[in-house]
Amino acid sequence: MLLNAERLQYLVCIAETGSFSAAARKLNVSASAVNQAVQAMEIDIGIRLFERIAGKSPSLTPEGKALYFQALEIVPRLQAIERKARALQSGEEPSLTIATHSMTLYPRFSQLMALLTQQFPELELILVDAEKHQLSTNSAMLGADIMIALVGYVPSEVQMPKS
Repeated sequence: MLLNAERLQYLVCIAETGSFSAAARKLNVSASAVNQAVQAMEIDIGIRLFERIAGKSPSLTPEGKALYFQALEIVPRLQAIERKARALQSGEEPSLTIATHSMTLYPRFSQLMALLTQQFPELELILVDAEKHQLSTNSAMLGADIMIALVGYVPSEVQMPKS
């Protein structure tokens, strides 16, 4: 294969760190592994990606820059796929459905949702309006994992049992 995830990751890392050895340290591999992978990629695609001058940092050739900018789009997606695969392998839930009443969407709630997505970037966060979906107080009816409502809120369709 001419290009693969590893080769693209090496290309991006070398360009961003400014050296093969710094990229190797960041990627936790040997400098020779990075150098060999890039050389093999250059041979396979028939294009020189880096100008290498002794005593100077490697610099991207015009062709290297073109591939680098495309790799910037692809590498994060590949890393996200790898993280998702690891999460699925370990049995982690890939999504979280939160049913909420529209009155609960105040700034603090929005901040907490933003923190949640930052802390767990692989998590698919699904917010549903409890009233639109006519949820009962039992969030399992919609398949919601969590229901957030105002204190004492009971959807109008639900008859609470008398105690």
